Amino acid sequence: RLPYIHMAPTSLSRLILPGGHSVLRTNARTGEKRRVFAERALGYFWMLKDIRDSPKPILANGELVEAGEARKMPPLLGCRTLGGDGGAA
Repeated sequence: RLPYIHMAPTSLSRLILPGGHSVLRTNARTGEKRRVFAERALGYFWMLKDIRDSPKPILANGELVEAGEARKMPPLLGCRTLGGDGGAA
């Protein structure tokens, strides 16, 4: 997750740590916190549940992103839609 993008407070996406697909999980008995994969902590289909339960998981960035922090959008050439047609040409 990019640090300058804000997640909805009710979204599961807000738990994802910057730099990867992991979350902090707390051991109920010891209180120890450790980093685990999001799929292990939230379930394999957590992204679909997030979209169903929180209609807009990603809110937006609050201000313009600095040029040094911004990342380029990957090219969408050759992508296919869920329907199987070539959406982006």
